[in-house]
Amino acid sequence: MRSLTYLNMPSVDVLEEYVDKMGLDKFAFVNRFGQRKIPTKQSDARHIAWAIAMHKKRIGTVRRKRSSTWYNRTKVDFMNVMRRRMMERTQALVTRALKEQVEGK
Repeated sequence: MRSLTYLNMPSVDVLEEYVDKMGLDKFAFVNRFGQRKIPTKQSDARHIAWAIAMHKKRIGTVRRKRSSTWYNRTKVDFMNVMRRRMMERTQALVTRALKEQVEGK
């Protein structure tokens, strides 16, 4: 199920095979939509597969690119260098301001 990808809507036949493999007892509810015929295991599996397909169609398939990871080492190194430089400059400014304040200028 996790590897199932699709463009618009997943194949109901593949989902029906999945439902048969999992077993109907794993699913809590079968919506029969006012069915006039006597329900069978095959029709129940088809209804469950159709419901899964419609749910998957609404959500869609999300494929994330592995090349654009959230951690960019170059950016993090740059940020660390920038942080160190800002701390050094801030330290010098604060020291000078305190010295002027103590001397009373």
